Amino acid sequence: MTADPVPYRAPVFVDGGGGTRIATYEFGNPDGPAVLLIHGYNQCHLCWHRQVSGTLAERYRLIAFDLRGHGRSDKPLEAEAYREQSVWGADVAAVIEALAIDRPVLVGWSYGGHVINAYLEAKGTAALAGLVYVGAITVAGNEKAGPLYLDEQRAVAAGMLDDNIYAANDATLAFIDRCFEAPPGDAEMRRIIAYNMLVPVAVRQAMRSRTIDADAVLAAIDVPTLVIHGANDRVVLAESGRRIAALVPGSTLTLYDGIGHSPFAEAPERFDADLDAFMHALNR
Repeated sequence: MTADPVPYRAPVFVDGGGGTRIATYEFGNPDGPAVLLIHGYNQCHLCWHRQVSGTLAERYRLIAFDLRGHGRSDKPLEAEAYREQSVWGADVAAVIEALAIDRPVLVGWSYGGHVINAYLEAKGTAALAGLVYVGAITVAGNEKAGPLYLDEQRAVAAGMLDDNIYAANDATLAFIDRCFEAPPGDAEMRRIIAYNMLVPVAVRQAMRSRTIDADAVLAAIDVPTLVIHGANDRVVLAESGRRIAALVPGSTLTLYDGIGHSPFAEAPERFDADLDAFMHALNR
C-alpha cells in the first residue's frame, strides 16, 4: 500500500530571520483567499497534504513552509538561531512579503501557535484576515505550561533531545504515535517518520529550551480567531485550546471528540469544512 499522493511543488526559498532560508510551497487556487499553513515541532509542510490535495485547494490559495530547522529549510545548529521570538516572526513576515500574500489567514498547528504569536508580536494583525490555532501551544518553559502536558509526554519530549541517536530515535517514534488518537495507515506513518527524522537533535534542543509567554499577545488579537483542538490530545492537552480561546477576544473554540493532536489528519473532512466555513465568513 502506498501513502496518499502529495502534489509535488519545488520549494521557493525565502530569506527569513538572520538570513535563514525558508522553503515555501504553494498549492491551490492562485486567485482565492490566502491561507498560510504553519506546521508544528519536528514536522514539515507535508503534514498538510490532505488539505493541499483536497477540496480546499479548489477555492483557496494554500501556502505552506518548512519551519527553520525542518524539512528543506536551512538547519543552523546554533541555539541562537532559534531562541528569540523575533526570528520566527521574521520568517513568517518574509514569506508573506516574498510571495505577495494578501491578507492571509494564519493556521498554526502545535508549535505553530508560537510561530503565529511571534509574527503578531512583531507585526500585529493589520496584514491578516484571521487566525486558526490547531492543537496549539502558546506558553513554554514556565509554570503556565505545566498543566498543559502529561508527564508521559514530558518524558517523550526529553528523550527526543538525547545526544544518543538511538534513544532520540526511539523517543521520536513514541512522539509520532502520541500525535494520533486515530493513527494513519502504515504507508502514511512511514512518510511521517521520514520527515520527523530530518530535524537535527541540536535543533530540537534549541527549540525546547525556550521560555515563551504570549498571553498579552493573545489578549490583543482583534481579528476573527478559530481554535480547534482534539479532545483526546496527548501531546498538548485540550486545556491549552481552552486557555487560548479564553484569552483571545471573541474567539471560537471547537473541540473534536475522539481526536488527538492532529485534527487536520485524523478528521480531515471535518477540519476542512470548519476551515472553509471560517474562510467563507471572512470573505462574504
